[in-house]
Amino acid sequence: MADRKDRREPLETEEHFRAVMDSAIDALVSIDAGGRIIFWNPSAERMFGYTPEEAVGNPVTLIIPERYREVHSRALKQVTSGGKPGMTGRVYQVEGLKKDGGEVPVELSLARWEAGGEVFFTGIIRDITKRKEAEDALMGYTEEIEESNRMMQLFTDIMRHDLLNPAGVIQSFTELLLEKEDDPEKRDILETIQGAAARLVAMIENASRYSKLESMEEIECRDMDLGAVLEEAVDDLAHLIEERGMTLDNLARGRYPAWVNPMVKDVFTNLISNAIKYSPPGSRITVDIRDEDGDWLFYVRDRGEGVPDEFKERLFTRFERLGKEGVKGTGLGLAIVKRLVELHRGRVWVEDNPGGGSIFYVSLPKPAEG
Repeated sequence: MADRKDRREPLETEEHFRAVMDSAIDALVSIDAGGRIIFWNPSAERMFGYTPEEAVGNPVTLIIPERYREVHSRALKQVTSGGKPGMTGRVYQVEGLKKDGGEVPVELSLARWEAGGEVFFTGIIRDITKRKEAEDALMGYTEEIEESNRMMQLFTDIMRHDLLNPAGVIQSFTELLLEKEDDPEKRDILETIQGAAARLVAMIENASRYSKLESMEEIECRDMDLGAVLEEAVDDLAHLIEERGMTLDNLARGRYPAWVNPMVKDVFTNLISNAIKYSPPGSRITVDIRDEDGDWLFYVRDRGEGVPDEFKERLFTRFERLGKEGVKGTGLGLAIVKRLVELHRGRVWVEDNPGGGSIFYVSLPKPAEG
């Protein structure tokens, strides 16, 4: 019984090995020291189009494109003559040659083995067509993004220089004409032009500022008092408050030390100016800064039309203008606020004011102690 078992083992081992090779997903091709194919599994047939009868016994150059054959020949001579097997134990990305003359991108790894005093090689070949297509698509997408960023930067430069300058000229000359014009009808026209030019300048400046903020990943910060920054923003907007006959209550008292960039003033200015613009004339606006454990919580409370729940998130989206059904005049101002707050690792949101209107909140982290 033992002798019969010993005699069966080599046969069973060979059959098991062949079954594994035949069922492999990757193409498996073995060659002898002369470079002739001695084994060709079904996956190799599917990949290259040759049947085992067509492949076995032929030179392996059958599936090697012309440009690689000289390198293959030199490497084969080196490893079979006792040289360093430099090509084995590594993974290469090359192209294989199919029966129909087409090429297939493959990933190739080689193994060297000996039997009966002879040297053989087995190549494990994987079709990477889909991976290459995905890589090419990703590369194309990356190039598109880079081109888009370049065009965005170009457009920003055009806005900042080529558009802002003439808009400023229109605004300046309109002011000069208004100083000399007494005719009420002509003054109305000039004031309309002046207002449109001012809005155009503001839009260009906001678009330029937002584009710059979008490209930033970090901003330089320093120790500042948020209370002083808020007071300065309120003073800058005093003329607007007076023009609309409104009252602004600044309840912030004392110091509110924070590690921020001076641009944080734009957050206060944008939110307060929106409250002024979109609240009824003669109404009251309240601003304050509260201590919320590890954060400073700034808020602006107004008596405007309010923001429906379905628009509260979209309110801070760039270029989102919600119109009559949502809320008026969002534009880029609130997108700038959101981006600035994000760069400070903070949060901005809006809630309903129980007395009517809205409350805009900004949470900014306090500086770390020590």
